[in-house]
Amino acid sequence: MTQTMFPSEILENVLKHAGDDWREQAVAVVRNMRGEATGEDIRLECLARDIAPHHSNAWGGFIGWLIRDGVLAATGRYVPMKAKDSHARKTPVYRIAGK
Repeated sequence: MTQTMFPSEILENVLKHAGDDWREQAVAVVRNMRGEATGEDIRLECLARDIAPHHSNAWGGFIGWLIRDGVLAATGRYVPMKAKDSHARKTPVYRIAGK
């Protein structure tokens, strides 16, 4: 029998296997950001600094981890994503906690 995993467990599993090096670097980038940002903003800021996990699915787990750790807080607002392949899908805006 196969064990069923919930989507949050899958993202957590991907994040766990993505490695600590990139995550620590990405957290440092987020902690230097101020004001508000979307998950896409955080991903693009990290990628601009050549900081990336081994698999793109780790970004969702990373954002969830930042929320659970109190680094990001939901504002209740949503904005269209910037990437063309996102088709202007709405994404949450987060408030970034200070250092």
